[in-house]
Amino acid sequence: MNFKGRVACEISAADELVLTEMMFGGVFTELDASQMAALLSCFVFEEKASATNLGDELGGCLRAMQGYARHIAVLSKESKLEIDEDQYVESFKPHLMDVIHTWCCGSSFAEILQKTDVFEGRISVTDCSFMLVIGCGLSITYKTI
Repeated sequence: MNFKGRVACEISAADELVLTEMMFGGVFTELDASQMAALLSCFVFEEKASATNLGDELGGCLRAMQGYARHIAVLSKESKLEIDEDQYVESFKPHLMDVIHTWCCGSSFAEILQKTDVFEGRISVTDCSFMLVIGCGLSITYKTI
């Protein structure tokens, strides 16, 4: 098993293949903490919600992640795995990116609730804790690289 494979094995909280490719592609080194938290929200949010208007900053992060997801889907197809490329890419939900980014930048919980129709219980300490676990896992993995 190569080094990249060993790194992927250490990630168990989200889509390890996409996260590993993004790590080795240097995506996270270019992001600040609020951008990283916003991007990681795509890996943990699973509900349907209204589309949000992402600015250039977060839109670029999302497009990068979607590119890596599409690449993984193509490789999976080439390996004879049944996968719907578009469905796989769409499984990463960006609906909380702006909310999480705004929250990380200091907005109050009441303020961020105005930005989304997602039930307030879903935007909770649980989701943020889960993202912190992923973030800490990435940080630990980066240190081993």
